Amino acid sequence: MKVALITLSDRASQGLYEDLSTPKLEKWLVNHGVTHLTKELISDDRNQLMNSLGILLNQDFAIVLTCGGTGISSRDITPDVTKEIIDKEIPGITDLIRSQNTHPMSALSRAICGSAKKTLILNLSGSPQGAVEQLEVAWPVLLHACAILKGDRISGSSCD
Repeated sequence: MKVALITLSDRASQGLYEDLSTPKLEKWLVNHGVTHLTKELISDDRNQLMNSLGILLNQDFAIVLTCGGTGISSRDITPDVTKEIIDKEIPGITDLIRSQNTHPMSALSRAICGSAKKTLILNLSGSPQGAVEQLEVAWPVLLHACAILKGDRISGSSCD
């Protein structure tokens, strides 16, 4: 399965802060059968994210995960850009994630999920632990959804 991970962080992309989220998400994804993972670390920049998503959507990725930029600060642009890219929003996935999150600050998340062409895009928190917990909750539904996007409406269990 082809999965892409775009981590957004001004400080990490400038080398001022260590990106702790990408390694944790990578480990989780590999442990859950992802064999083809593309990673990118960019600043919280609208044009950079738009460009990265546009390129990935033309490369047959089953899932594109974004990490970071889902809050309410002026630099948090990930959901806004994602809304411009997706064809259909899938609010049930982020509703599921929020319903199972016990951290009180998760209420500030504006993360969204949606499909663009035959690719699912899911926004995850910038917190390493939060991002992994969110992915863990969403993963079974993501697998089923990308099987449907692929045209496998019978088993609905794999993105391969």
